[in-house]
Amino acid sequence: MNYSHIEMLNRIKKIKKQKNLSNETLSKLSGIPFSTLSKILSGNTRDPQISNIIRISRALGVSADYIIFGNELDNSNENELLLNLFNSFNCIGKQKILDYMADLQSNSKYIFDEHNNNICSSDELYQSIRDLDVISKTAKSIYKK
Repeated sequence: MNYSHIEMLNRIKKIKKQKNLSNETLSKLSGIPFSTLSKILSGNTRDPQISNIIRISRALGVSADYIIFGNELDNSNENELLLNLFNSFNCIGKQKILDYMADLQSNSKYIFDEHNNNICSSDELYQSIRDLDVISKTAKSIYKK
């Protein structure tokens, strides 16, 4: 796992292009001042602060590890994990989840759009799902005793 500043910048630019984000939009999403972001993306800042790389990665919805080294997390079983977690509930629990999701969908502040500043990264979301799975399995083992 070798670090290449140029490759890191290329990954950021590639994701920006895929998501059709301007530097101005990325600046707003990440909370990084436009001038600072411009220096980072132009290569004028050779060693950007890790906090800025984390903010950029969160705004782009990828891991900082991917931005820096190109390593991707294997989140391929995220849907399976969510479905297994959902299926661990009885009918009443499942209905409560569906009701809550419908309530969230009725409020636009919880719906993803590229102008929403509250973007959670895939890593954070996947970690939350894994945490919920652990909690669910722990609760099941306690109640079986």
